[in-house]
Amino acid sequence: MMLPTVAADPAAQRVFGLDAARALAIALVVVVHCTVQFGLDTFFMPIAGTAGYFGVELFFVLSGFLIGGLLLDIVEQGPSVGAWARFMARRWLRTLPIYLLWTLLMLRFWPPPGKAGWHIVHYLSFTQNLIRPMPSDNWFGVSWSLAVEEWFYLLFSGALLIFASFRRRGALWIACGLFIAAPLAARLAMPTGDSAYWGEHMRKVVGLRLDAIAYGVVAAALWRRMPLALTLWKGPLLALGCALLAAVGVVAQDGPAPWAQAPIFSATSAGFALCLPAAMAMQPPRHRLAAAVRWLSERSYALYIVHLSLIEIGVFHAVRLGMPRNALLPGALIASLAVAELSFRCIERPILRRRPRQFPEPLLAPASALAS
Repeated sequence: MMLPTVAADPAAQRVFGLDAARALAIALVVVVHCTVQFGLDTFFMPIAGTAGYFGVELFFVLSGFLIGGLLLDIVEQGPSVGAWARFMARRWLRTLPIYLLWTLLMLRFWPPPGKAGWHIVHYLSFTQNLIRPMPSDNWFGVSWSLAVEEWFYLLFSGALLIFASFRRRGALWIACGLFIAAPLAARLAMPTGDSAYWGEHMRKVVGLRLDAIAYGVVAAALWRRMPLALTLWKGPLLALGCALLAAVGVVAQDGPAPWAQAPIFSATSAGFALCLPAAMAMQPPRHRLAAAVRWLSERSYALYIVHLSLIEIGVFHAVRLGMPRNALLPGALIASLAVAELSFRCIERPILRRRPRQFPEPLLAPASALAS
């Protein structure tokens, strides 16, 4: 059986199932934000909160899965400060340019109400929701999840380097265990509240959410160790993952009950992680759908960053002009896709081509698709 492997150069080979998962995640987030912000009466309205929640959580697990193979390579080849520095440099060159550019553009043309200096300092350092909720104005609202990712890259890779310097074997499992157990324990120690409290004080605080990405790293490590077994069992694992996610969807509808507010994140991440072997085994369809999925996946990061701000701007101007709230929906979507395309062609792809290699020679590393 031919198992999916991915070259260290992300342009060399892609896994269609991971592209499809990323495309699904960004589609859920964008459709839900359009539904809520423009007041659309669509299928998503009754489940908008849950669908948007699933989209972001899928992004988290994918992020961990995509860097997991690379972290394993670093540990197996011999961890060093230089390897860690290259890893972080590659991560920052992938994620920071468009984020920093969009933040500066927003500060110039769509500034937050008051306290602009506070926003500049905290948003540019990813500390807007490090240990406290996002600011009450919710300016640049999607940035909460980007802060979770950036702090995970920094803290997890640093902890892994320290653990591996003492004991290379098992270092990744120790780091994953720590990053899964500590946030869950912190959430369990938090007071519970209504859905608004859960969404702002627990869901969107960096220190309480680092485990979401760690589940993806665990999935990558298991895929590296036993790809054949996971491929053979992909059907039952997919069924189990979907069942777990369905249960989460029922519990999370209209906000989870107090008893579920802390562990529901763990159940969601585990559910998506169980689905990843099936995604790795997916074969691309023999028609244009595969190209469309890849196109959306490649532009998903920039689209995620810019779409909500452009939707909010569209709603603001529609109301100001006395138009229906959804009058500028097509324009906001077109603008979001256009900015994402421009970012991919003019910023992201040129930078990705010039990033330093993590290793002198390309490695074949399962599950490190698009992550190196």
